[in-house]
Amino acid sequence: MTTQRINPAVVIVVLGLIGSSFLWVLRDTSVWPWDQAWYGEVALDLAQSRRGSGWEWLRASLAAFGSKPPLLAWVAQFFAPLSRWLGDVEPALLMVNVLAQLATLLLIARICARMGCGVLAQLAGVLAFGGSSLSLGLSHQFLTETLQMLSVAIMLDLIWKVERRAVASTILWGVLIMAFAMLVKASSFTFAIPFAAYCIVACVIRMDARQAARPVVVLLLALAAAVVCAACIGWYWVNWAPMTQHFRNATSNDIALAYGSVGTLGSKLSLWTQSLALALSPWPFVAVVIGAPIALAFAVSLANVVKAPRNQWPLLALDNGFLYAGALIGTIALTVLGLATQINEETRFLSPTLPMIAVLLGWALTVLRWRWLQLLALIAVACNAVYAVSFAHGYNPLGLQPSVWLKPVNLDADRKNLLARAVTESCSASRPNRYAIIGVEYPSFNGNSAAFFSAKQQRKTRYRCYYTSLGYAEADLDKALARIDSLDADYLITFTPDRQHDPDLFNRISSVVAERLSSDPRFTATQDRDSGLMIFHRRR
Repeated sequence: MTTQRINPAVVIVVLGLIGSSFLWVLRDTSVWPWDQAWYGEVALDLAQSRRGSGWEWLRASLAAFGSKPPLLAWVAQFFAPLSRWLGDVEPALLMVNVLAQLATLLLIARICARMGCGVLAQLAGVLAFGGSSLSLGLSHQFLTETLQMLSVAIMLDLIWKVERRAVASTILWGVLIMAFAMLVKASSFTFAIPFAAYCIVACVIRMDARQAARPVVVLLLALAAAVVCAACIGWYWVNWAPMTQHFRNATSNDIALAYGSVGTLGSKLSLWTQSLALALSPWPFVAVVIGAPIALAFAVSLANVVKAPRNQWPLLALDNGFLYAGALIGTIALTVLGLATQINEETRFLSPTLPMIAVLLGWALTVLRWRWLQLLALIAVACNAVYAVSFAHGYNPLGLQPSVWLKPVNLDADRKNLLARAVTESCSASRPNRYAIIGVEYPSFNGNSAAFFSAKQQRKTRYRCYYTSLGYAEADLDKALARIDSLDADYLITFTPDRQHDPDLFNRISSVVAERLSSDPRFTATQDRDSGLMIFHRRR
């Protein structure tokens, strides 16, 4: 396969996709829900800690989250000042995602070009990823998956023709990228291990075509790897216990039942396979157009290998990309199988497979060399990308439902203004740094979102308060009331019972608590008739 250059048309398409995401980020006025708000709060707290001593910032960085790797917040803290020009903190922090998406798309284009893909195959690979409803949707959410997809793309670029790289630089790059990926998300090891196995096999097969190592490059890589590894080891050393407990909660125990269900392996495999197809497109045809060429090209490559004398099989399988494609297909299959053994059914966990699928599509179209197939695949993924972008910007003429993570832009700021008002009225400069309780758990009104808003307001007011819930999925009224007292909360913010949502797993006692506090002489209540907002203030 002869290396090609990235075609200018591909760069134009990449910039168009990035421009769409940038515009979405600027327009959207949604309240960030639970996880997104927590990542945002920690990023702002880290930015605030830089006003103190360096040791204070370092301690805050090592303690960040506790249960989740911190790289998103570590990086995003430096983007917070962009809020001066972008209008608010949310678009400033989401610039991390926009840049990560840009880097991932360019890396996919680079890998396809290195594989010898022509312009049609390059475009198909880029649009298969950029137009995926899951990857596009996650680029709009302040979550770790966009950075994780970037780490996968970096690994894919590293391992293609790894046998030609200098051993020292390859090892250092691998260590650096692995540490980076583990700082993004703890599950990153699941795809790093198969990639590492491929590198070892590839280097054993071909040992006579290596580039000479350049001392300066090796030295710089060693320094970078040492710094990133030290940060990674330091964070995991400090936070190992809460991180492993969170991993168990998210995958296997009763808490995971809130995000999935128990089922047979067969039913789960069916669920995750369908979810992967939907992650690519709401049209099953698009998944077929992507998957069928990959399967066919894999079979053709295998046939070409088998035709040769046996002593040439390993070298030929390496040179024609069969082993590389096999490593990617195997990693995708293992990912789906691993997810099928869990209770959790969060489809965003499929996101690391999307760069692999995009690269595989480019490789497959190059192997098969059928122009009509390249045009068919390009038209399919281009139409899919246009529809995904249109859906994100509020246009859904066909009434299709893509991935649940692709949200139409929200231009109504009422919910955002309501939460900002609730935080302003429940956080006093005379009693800062105290806890208040949010008595409901709604996506746009919850403790995490309120805490993030308070951290935003701190940038202007120089003080903040903290917000929490009645307890995670709390169902016991006495425990909820005891939590209010144990925190000595000055405020409890909720909605009048008649304006609350129907009870669910996370709001089983929300209305009962509001009714109980209404008759509690220790609290006074104010309420807004229009919104139903109800703020209880403890008498002092």
